[in-house]
Amino acid sequence: MTTQDTEALASILPALGYLPTPYASDRYRVFQHPDKAKRYFLGHDGSLRLGLSVSNSKPADALIPQLRERAALQPLQQGQEQPAGDQGQQQQEREQAPRQEEPDQTEPAEETPQPVAQPASHGPQPVTKQQVLIDLLTRPEGATMEQMMHETGWQAHSVRGVISGALKKKLRLDIVSDKSNG
Repeated sequence: MTTQDTEALASILPALGYLPTPYASDRYRVFQHPDKAKRYFLGHDGSLRLGLSVSNSKPADALIPQLRERAALQPLQQGQEQPAGDQGQQQQEREQAPRQEEPDQTEPAEETPQPVAQPASHGPQPVTKQQVLIDLLTRPEGATMEQMMHETGWQAHSVRGVISGALKKKLRLDIVSDKSNG
């Protein structure tokens, strides 16, 4: 996949509602939908993965054509929501306006999302392993020690230390632990 294809895919995911999300690895750009737990990991080489984390994800290159198709249908679906009269009026305004004015009309629309996109242009903000722990623990089902160790790459004593020191004492978060039988 070329750099141009990678950039095209990086613009398709936000169009489908997947927002750029900070992540610890600078080898991937991460996109997550606010309503979904799974994330898309877009590698700088153009590879696409889908999962909760890079280490817990699967290749998703086969989904790229479907994502492109959904993104192509997105404007049509939004256009169908508008009454037909409004569409005809907008098309007439575009046809009557001189061609030189079109960039001026599109610039404000492009400038609005630009402040959100600026941090992504500087590279993704790193997600700390502490934030990964917080994300895991705030899930409705919580997290097991094995899950926390796997996601952070830490040993058990390090995970327990961060939970008791940084999360409980410094951040004053309420952490509930439960030891299951077996």
